[in-house]
Amino acid sequence: MDRAARIVHRASNPATKREAIVRHNREWGEYIVQHMENGEYLPGADYYTTAWDDAHDTANHWLRETL
Repeated sequence: MDRAARIVHRASNPATKREAIVRHNREWGEYIVQHMENGEYLPGADYYTTAWDDAHDTANHWLRETL
């Protein structure tokens, strides 16, 4: 987990038991969307982008998606 990057958005959905954390890394100029499900961090699902709206949309999509 990239802890050097500052958290800029965090949201959860109790219905899907999912959480999304959006971090911003100033040094690299990128956003990292980190996914959690049932309280477990899913490192293989990290998503990197330079656009805030892309990061925000990806986080929100993860919260709504059901398996």
